[in-house]
Amino acid sequence: MDVMPPETLNLETFAAEALRERIHALNREVDGVATGEDIEFIHRMRVASRRLRTSLAVFEPVLPKKRFKEWNRGVRRITKALGAARDLDVQLEFVTEFLGGVSDERLRKGIERLALRLKQARGATQKKVLKALARMEKSDLCLEMEEGLHDLAIQARLASGHVHDLRENANAVIAEALAEFLSFEIQLPDPLAVESHHEMRIAAKHLRYCMEIFEPVYGAAISEFLKSAKEMQRLLGDLHDCDVWVAHLPAFLDEERARVVAFYGSAKGMKRIAEGLHYLQENRRASREQLYQETLAYWRHLQSGNVWGRLRQELDQKPPAVATVVETPASAVPEGT
Repeated sequence: MDVMPPETLNLETFAAEALRERIHALNREVDGVATGEDIEFIHRMRVASRRLRTSLAVFEPVLPKKRFKEWNRGVRRITKALGAARDLDVQLEFVTEFLGGVSDERLRKGIERLALRLKQARGATQKKVLKALARMEKSDLCLEMEEGLHDLAIQARLASGHVHDLRENANAVIAEALAEFLSFEIQLPDPLAVESHHEMRIAAKHLRYCMEIFEPVYGAAISEFLKSAKEMQRLLGDLHDCDVWVAHLPAFLDEERARVVAFYGSAKGMKRIAEGLHYLQENRRASREQLYQETLAYWRHLQSGNVWGRLRQELDQKPPAVATVVETPASAVPEGT
């Protein structure tokens, strides 16, 4: 969507166009996800589904209540199925790359066992992905959303008098997302506040998506803030990945030990498997500490530039006056719309 003067467009028309773009982005990846040959299809479709869900939530006030619930439920199912697959893809990719740098055979065995279990889990997850895609196709979810948004755009064209102001709503949505994001600032200096750091990552992603939705309204005025939110999301995401490994590896070791005992009657051979997993866990702890310091340094950089304060100033600007929407005669609407 190109940059446009906010006084020339109302929220309803903007919502219809923004949502249609995100539906198309979702649909573009379906065939690639179904083949399962390239993990990037899963990644792009997962991101597209998240952006679509955020947009649905942002534009909920102007969407039909019943349709919103149905659409949101359908997209949420897709996100959930894709999320599990994507997480395994990322983990398997990391373990495979990490294993390539380990030459000590005593350490490789445990990491190789982890890679094997991840591959097995990913194969099982692909079946759930295909089931979710089939359900989406059977329900005509995307087509139903397209038709509903077409109706919304027509209704906006036929509206008379005041309609929802675009810039005013954009300011409110981004301000709320910014406040949620900054609410976790107090916990950032605490290296042990793992859950808070994770929640801050989610809030950074939400703030980013909200700014992306309304980027055509602000143009270059919001570019710096969007870039800053994206970088915070990346740093906090990398931090979270390390936290997941540190927490997951002991549990995986216990599960593998129980599996070996159940099959062989003893835990013989687990010592060598444990060595590699402990090595990987310590590596993730060290990386976590380094990433945490990088995150703190970047946050201080943003504070010194008053980035979030300047974003608030941009959002506090008085929106331009909204042009009155003149009622369009029914005869002016093309047939079949």
